[in-house]
Amino acid sequence: MPLIFFLAGLALGGDYDGKIYTYRIHTELETDMEWMVEASNGLFLCKATVPCVGLDEPSEIKTYRPTWHAPLRIYYWDKEILRYCELKSCEREKQLHYSDL
Repeated sequence: MPLIFFLAGLALGGDYDGKIYTYRIHTELETDMEWMVEASNGLFLCKATVPCVGLDEPSEIKTYRPTWHAPLRIYYWDKEILRYCELKSCEREKQLHYSDL
């Protein structure tokens, strides 16, 4: 019986590791729909499924999953209101090299 609960916990928990991840909005590219998000491991281009009203730079967003997880539910403050939104994708921005020019 404990094995069943353990397996169910793994299936439901996914990659949730009990941490809260904090990221910073670096640049808003398309109003309420697309942003460059700064994480400790680089910049990510994130796109929303529906408009995330009030998510502007230099806002901080919080989530329970890493940036590469899709979809990603985020939480942020819009003035004094705690809001949440869903990002359908966050992809690492390619670093430009001299050979790309």
